[in-house]
Amino acid sequence: MWETPDYRDHDVFRGVPRLDVPVYFFAGRHDYNTPLALVREYAEFLQAPAGKEVVVFE
Repeated sequence: MWETPDYRDHDVFRGVPRLDVPVYFFAGRHDYNTPLALVREYAEFLQAPAGKEVVVFE
């Protein structure tokens, strides 16, 4: 998956800066593919007036 430019070069920060629906991120504390620090960084960046929450599981 990470060798495909479509996935590797996608910038969600630039492509999706705002969502007008409630947003929930479910992230594994030890996820190697989508690090928790990156999920939290994007969640903080994202403008979501209807609300947003990061749910972390082991």
